[in-house]
Amino acid sequence: SDRMAAGVAQVRGKRAAAAKRRLRAIGVAYLAFARDEPGLFATAFAVPQQHAYDEAGRSRAPLDQLRAVLDELVDAGVLDQRRREGMEYPVWSAVHGMAVLSGEGPLRNVPESARSHLAELTLDFVDDSLSTNVLPTLAAVDAFAGRRVALLVGGHDRGIGYAPLAEGLTGRA
Repeated sequence: SDRMAAGVAQVRGKRAAAAKRRLRAIGVAYLAFARDEPGLFATAFAVPQQHAYDEAGRSRAPLDQLRAVLDELVDAGVLDQRRREGMEYPVWSAVHGMAVLSGEGPLRNVPESARSHLAELTLDFVDDSLSTNVLPTLAAVDAFAGRRVALLVGGHDRGIGYAPLAEGLTGRA
């Protein structure tokens, strides 16, 4: 948890981009700990520890750091408040899953370059899954207030509707 706190503390800023970098720093630190300290990583999960689903502590513990950065993403407009409750668990499970698969799991003998690539894909997936909604787009447009902006949108192939985005952009100049 100290490594993770140190990594998160190195990321400066309070806006959306900094919050997303802090989220990534948590994932990087988690995967590095699992890789560099496999015995301690295994021990951490050998003794069942209960995590209260709605417990909102503010400590240096990894879960609390993850909760804090997810709250920061809500405050920055990246993560919709309606999606926030419990989001730490799917995020944790994605990163933890990669740590287990590449540590003692079936990916343990895959070359390091391939494991690193898979870790990056996992972190990109987490970032993309949290950011694929209207709020990050509106926050990005707001960052260019008073300037002309050309907005390119995608997601039609995934069934993402444009009506909420159009509604959010109405009246912005």
